[in-house]
Amino acid sequence: YSGVGTHMRPHTVITMKKTLALMLLLAGLTLEARAETLTWVGDYPYPVWVTMPDYCNWLDETGNKVYFQDGYEVVFKDLGSGHVDVYVVYPGNILVENSSGHDYLFAAGNGGYIGGNTGLTKKGDGQLTINVACKCDYSGGTYIYGGSIGVATRDGDATREIQLGTDDIHLYGGCLVLDSHILTNNIVVEENGTLKIHQALGNVTLRAGSHLKLADSLYGVGGDVILGDSSSLDLGWKSVNLYSGKAGKGSINVEGNATIGNGKISLCQVNVAEGKTLTLGENTSATSGTVFNLGEGATLNLGGNSVDFANASISASGDSAGIGNGTITGELTVAAGTQITLLADTTITGGVSLEDGATFNLGGNTFHIGGEASNRLSLSGSATIGNGVIEGGLTVAGGKSLALLADTTVTGDVSLEDGATF
Repeated sequence: YSGVGTHMRPHTVITMKKTLALMLLLAGLTLEARAETLTWVGDYPYPVWVTMPDYCNWLDETGNKVYFQDGYEVVFKDLGSGHVDVYVVYPGNILVENSSGHDYLFAAGNGGYIGGNTGLTKKGDGQLTINVACKCDYSGGTYIYGGSIGVATRDGDATREIQLGTDDIHLYGGCLVLDSHILTNNIVVEENGTLKIHQALGNVTLRAGSHLKLADSLYGVGGDVILGDSSSLDLGWKSVNLYSGKAGKGSINVEGNATIGNGKISLCQVNVAEGKTLTLGENTSATSGTVFNLGEGATLNLGGNSVDFANASISASGDSAGIGNGTITGELTVAAGTQITLLADTTITGGVSLEDGATFNLGGNTFHIGGEASNRLSLSGSATIGNGVIEGGLTVAGGKSLALLADTTVTGDVSLEDGATF
């Protein structure tokens, strides 16, 4: 249809457009982007984004008011209404570059669909909120440089899976906000950014040198959290829990020297690659169910901080992995068959549990047993400890076997229960 004043019903137009897009897709074709860029100036009573000549809600590059046609690149600045009713559109590209105070809401108009081989880029300090009913099916990726992109929800809305385009979301700055819904996209932190989302089904990757802060606890990532070299994850006094929620189990994979801190690591597999160092920042704890898997020569550096290992465990491949440079509180479990060495300047004020075949090399440090009930050594099988000072009374439980490494000093009494071997 064409011409001003057409009376064709909007839902008929939408059906025709979806049919045309499907026909082009089956033919291996796409709607080509047009060279011209249109700037939004739509306002009440009809702030609609639609391919109808009746609604000239855009300025072309010469300043003339025009209507939108599929394939045109579009820009949303500090002009026009912040409320945009989206029908069914296939733009060439989308740039939202708005200032704080001129926020945008992409509401679901008649159809509520953004498709095509386009990307969405967010710049400026303002917010862009996309109604949960407005489907984003574009394929060119989402790029956040400033401000925020969020998904609007209403009281009583059921939790649902949300997709912001079919490609990855890239954070160069700004914030991604998702409230209670589940994000299906992969997230790539290119430089800096903030996440305020509860659950994600894809990977969260921190590029080398990037920094990510959590503004809410992150639960049940279906993929992995991947830390590149010199990257840092600030938990923001929240927690990261990759075993909970619909998404299932994921891991934190440390592929370069990286930092995690300022929050709780809960129910996570944390894999530190061979020869790499994971540093735990201030105010960090690791709860029961969290396992640190250290590759050959990998290090878990406490960064001079006191870290509460609330029944978290550590395992290692090879014989040169290390932990320390700070204070170990709570109870740390050394997994079966693991050889682990304490770094210099390490203090143990909590308990240590050695599973069968574990070796705990004190690295010249002192392990004080006794005093508080939390200061203890427990065994679940045959284990080895030493190369340092063991202070206080040492008890080997019945039927267990404890061997000492060379250069070990035991300053207190040794008590052997029935059937124990020392």
